[in-house]
Amino acid sequence: MNLIGADRKRYAGQLLGLLTSTIALAFFIYAFDLEDLKKIVSQLDPYSVPLAVFWLLAFNSIFALRWYFILNHRLSIASSLYAVFMGIGANMFLPARGGDVLRVAYSHRAGPVPLPLLAGGVFVEKLLDLVAVACLAFLALFLNSGIRDYLPVQQLVLLPSVMILTLLLVFLLIAWKQDLPDRLLKLLKRVPLLSGILPASLGQTFVDARELFRPLNIFLAAFATTFLWFLSYPLAYFLAGRLLGADLPYSHLVVITIAGALGVALPAVPSGLGVLHASLISAFLLLGRSAADGLAYATTVHLLWFLVFGSIGMLLYFRWALLRRRSAEPR
Repeated sequence: MNLIGADRKRYAGQLLGLLTSTIALAFFIYAFDLEDLKKIVSQLDPYSVPLAVFWLLAFNSIFALRWYFILNHRLSIASSLYAVFMGIGANMFLPARGGDVLRVAYSHRAGPVPLPLLAGGVFVEKLLDLVAVACLAFLALFLNSGIRDYLPVQQLVLLPSVMILTLLLVFLLIAWKQDLPDRLLKLLKRVPLLSGILPASLGQTFVDARELFRPLNIFLAAFATTFLWFLSYPLAYFLAGRLLGADLPYSHLVVITIAGALGVALPAVPSGLGVLHASLISAFLLLGRSAADGLAYATTVHLLWFLVFGSIGMLLYFRWALLRRRSAEPR
């Protein structure tokens, strides 16, 4: 019976991701002229490709360094690099952020690091990302007067404010009362639509995450997270724009970074195809740019990241699978 329930949850997640991306792709086919896209993509600057690829590899290495800090050095730097590059590469091929599961699986074997501790590490990682994106939303508000004219300031301030306050409250409550996650989960499971897909318990994951809340670890991980979201991501998006001959200002890059984060956070088919495009195009429209430019830019970003991360992740995964197979063979 438990196996049947697990299968239903997995299929429900896959169906939701497929449906989300299908709707987004159908919107593109209906709304945009692919001939215009071909004309814009034909203007790609090949001389900017090496620098864009180099920076993608550099900022992915910062991700790996953050993973190393979060786990309190339980994993070596080399293994952290391997796990992150393989995991992000796997996200180009696996739906619903399946690469994160692969990263946890490799870290578990390479450390070895206990799975509950790794689950807690992923929780800390997502918590830091959410706080960073909320702060980035504040920065986008003050750097872009056009957004303040397009949307009420009260609405723009409310969302990041609520996010930050909620996350701080959750952090304090978890540190004070470890059974809080299971109590909240019990309330959510009373909702008919959620009762069949929520897990039985979250308490152990949060308890293991508490062990990672050491001042030095959090400081180093928070510093890496700040560098990632406020510099590394915007620079990666800037270099992607240079491939099309566009010099995007930092104020616009901040908005694009937030849109990209929302695009890959939603459940979707591999590499966020469709959903990522919709998010980036929406950012271009919000900034007063054309939808055609946004589609060309989103396609360039997706293609570049897919080729770089996907190829490296695939090679690392096959190497790991081959080594595991050899180690399992009888001698």
